[in-house]
Amino acid sequence: MAGSRSYALPRAVINGFSVMGGVESYTPPSVSFIMEEVKGGRFVAGEMAVGIEAMKGKIVLSDVTDELLLSMGVELDEFSEITVLSSSIDEDKVKKKLRWEHTCDITKIDTGEVKPGKMQATLEFTCRVFKHMDNGKVIHNINTKTQETVVFGVDRMAQHRANVELA
Repeated sequence: MAGSRSYALPRAVINGFSVMGGVESYTPPSVSFIMEEVKGGRFVAGEMAVGIEAMKGKIVLSDVTDELLLSMGVELDEFSEITVLSSSIDEDKVKKKLRWEHTCDITKIDTGEVKPGKMQATLEFTCRVFKHMDNGKVIHNINTKTQETVVFGVDRMAQHRANVELA
């Protein structure tokens, strides 16, 4: 099993429009549990997961104007579909495909400082649906409406959905 991997050739597709060569950086949503203390009749308190925190991400694009963002249908507080694709290579020269899909609300659009050089736009978003795949394998697939909650390959809500006849 190889150790270090590096990213190569990131590409974004925003509402069906390809942004090739303009992805400066991408911060995928963090998947973390909301924990609450449990004690009941126990002497030693513990914690249990009661949900997943809001999944927030960010993408920084270069050479993207406000007019281009508008033509791609990017608006504050509106749904957007953002897919980020990349390739990785490891120490053994094995190349793998990476994919992050988001159905999200755009929460911030920052076109940055006006100065000589490249134009940049930073889009911050909160996901309603987030899917991450590594070399074709589903790592995360979280959907706030259907309650599908695959976290690191395990659907943590499958039995709960079945218990209330949603599955």
